[in-house]
Amino acid sequence: MFCEFDRVITINFAKLQKGSVIVFWEGDKYLIKRVKDIKKDEIIAESDNKELASKVYKIKFDDVIGRVLLKY
Repeated sequence: MFCEFDRVITINFAKLQKGSVIVFWEGDKYLIKRVKDIKKDEIIAESDNKELASKVYKIKFDDVIGRVLLKY
């Protein structure tokens, strides 16, 4: 589980797939969510913890910073 102020290392050359954890730009902040589906022009992602965040995000590929490789 990821918490506010966690630090992560991302890679942006890895192929995204269902289940990948990604960092993306949303408004004025970075978010970390799990990929639920990948469509031709967008990624569908949502939080693992449905009690705290139940929103489903439709993300453009250009807004993805990278796939999370490591949390520290």
